[in-house]
Amino acid sequence: MKVQSTIRKETIAKLLDCSLHTASDKIKQLNRELKALGYMTMEGRVSSAYFAKRCCLTEEEAVKATKKAAQLKSSSYDHNYYTK
Repeated sequence: MKVQSTIRKETIAKLLDCSLHTASDKIKQLNRELKALGYMTMEGRVSSAYFAKRCCLTEEEAVKATKKAAQLKSSSYDHNYYTK
């Protein structure tokens, strides 16, 4: 299985147990930080490695999170889960 290099708001919402709106805000915040450091960013996505680093995840947890992102991408989207 290929590990995702970027993750989207649905994955972040599930990992942080937050709403899609909050996850979108986190992506915007992290992308602003990455732009300030001179990195290119994509709207609506954030580097999974940077996300893991900023969320104080260990290397093992970061790998688990990126694998989880790959699994979530292939699973169906449950709108009710994200609208708390």
